[in-house]
Amino acid sequence: MITSLEEIAADLDGVGLDAADVRKVIAVAAHDRAVLDEVTEPRLLTGDLWTV
Repeated sequence: MITSLEEIAADLDGVGLDAADVRKVIAVAAHDRAVLDEVTEPRLLTGDLWTV
């Protein structure tokens, strides 16, 4: 998840948009990495079905 967010932030930077909010989410996710590591079974979210 953190890698995905980092890629999103890099994409935003690449087109000159502000990625500060995404970087805050990355920091929170990194701080609470142990909680995220407890997820052992992936689940789809409604947003996972969006077409880009």
